[in-house]
Amino acid sequence: MGYVESNLLDNENIIYKGKIHDFYTFVMLMGIIFGLLLFIVGVFSKTPIWALGLSMIVVFLYKLFFFLTIEIALTNKRILYKTGIIARSVFELQLNKVESARLDQTIFERIIGAGTLVISGTGGHSKPIENLSKPLDIRTLIYQQIEAN
Repeated sequence: MGYVESNLLDNENIIYKGKIHDFYTFVMLMGIIFGLLLFIVGVFSKTPIWALGLSMIVVFLYKLFFFLTIEIALTNKRILYKTGIIARSVFELQLNKVESARLDQTIFERIIGAGTLVISGTGGHSKPIENLSKPLDIRTLIYQQIEAN
């Protein structure tokens, strides 16, 4: 059971669980594989390129771990966005406090179905949720839940 499920309020139901687009996970895995290849070539050829490979492995593993620990959820009462496990950051916004949900997409992100959803609350607080899969669907669901409440 994740953070979202264990922190639901009374009479609160999960409407949608979002996720980071699979393309970004794929890029992290390719970076790890390429770093591993550089590391192996560097070790066997006795060149310092192994250090670059090792650095790539560490950086891409860190980013992959970061992506895999993200939880995004829309409930009938609020929006939740959690990152991290040890050092955790949580953004929660009641639906009645949502002022806008802005969608930002590059041409490439439109093609693959990814994008950034910027949630703005009353009082000027905003939170960008980057690399999101199906951001347009999530934005539509947010507005539907606001209307339903």
